[in-house]
Amino acid sequence: MWILILAMYANQNYTEASFSTANTQEFSTETTCLIAADKLKEEFKQMLDTHAIAICVKK
Repeated sequence: MWILILAMYANQNYTEASFSTANTQEFSTETTCLIAADKLKEEFKQMLDTHAIAICVKK
């Protein structure tokens, strides 16, 4: 079992207030976890002043 951890921070330039969030999702294989992490990184890379980190760890 693998867990995807997504941590995200956005500063106040593009939101009403600075905020951060952390979310997790479980995957049965490392490969599916890594694919999901790559998709999330790509999605958030396009947003200005939003910093996102997506990592997979073994449960």
